[in-house]
Amino acid sequence: MFRYATLLMLLLTWTTPAYAEGDCDPGPSTSVWSVFQDIQAAVLHAFEQAARPLGEKLDEALKVDKPDANYIVDLIHFSPLDQRRAILGDAGRLKAIQDTLSKPDELVVTAALMEGSQDWVNPPRSDFYQHYYDGKGTAPTPTSSMNCWEYTMFSALLAGQVDGPWVKKFYDRVWAAGDANWMVWNLLGYQGKAEHNDLSATNRPKPGQLVFWTTPGRPYPDHVALAISDTEALSLWSEPNNTDTVQRIKFEDLKGDVTFGDPPW
Repeated sequence: MFRYATLLMLLLTWTTPAYAEGDCDPGPSTSVWSVFQDIQAAVLHAFEQAARPLGEKLDEALKVDKPDANYIVDLIHFSPLDQRRAILGDAGRLKAIQDTLSKPDELVVTAALMEGSQDWVNPPRSDFYQHYYDGKGTAPTPTSSMNCWEYTMFSALLAGQVDGPWVKKFYDRVWAAGDANWMVWNLLGYQGKAEHNDLSATNRPKPGQLVFWTTPGRPYPDHVALAISDTEALSLWSEPNNTDTVQRIKFEDLKGDVTFGDPPW
């Protein structure tokens, strides 16, 4: 897209006529050149906006009367990875997200900042588990390992919706249960397909809700992700693109029955 915009800008620059002072009115064609000049200005403005760092654009988006979380998520999605990670390490901007957006929107925006980051590893080997449950290592960074449900928890941690003791209590309850796998999904709010919201054309997740994929016949899900719209989610899993970092997916990209509900925090 930028390649074609650049060619258009250069073409308009080269072909716009220049008139010396005192030249006669060149006639009706000036309206055509005026349109071309407007397009040229718009292209230049688009390039200037694209060149601005994510932090500046995020600050601006949060200052409007009614911040649009969808717009902010798209800003993040189209920004370089290093700029997303810079925001994750900026306590002031994370606080501004918490202070400005609604609870579901702040969760979605903090989750979006991790797109392209993290490393999918299941507990108890994950960095997330070892820090928050075993008390080892430092707090997770954008390159730390965690699994799908730990990613949703980490999003909530960054959004200020849970804390370290909450995560510790979560795993205490998991390990105290007879079936640890069942307890994980139970604590995340999954109660079984018959008691859950089933995905349909008219029944769709809201941003900030958890989305579950379950193989038919299994007692609990294979995967959970965080909805960012009624068609897409942010997910930490190797499927469907064979990548172990956070990725943006459509609900139909993964196999299984799709259900959804509010997170437990």
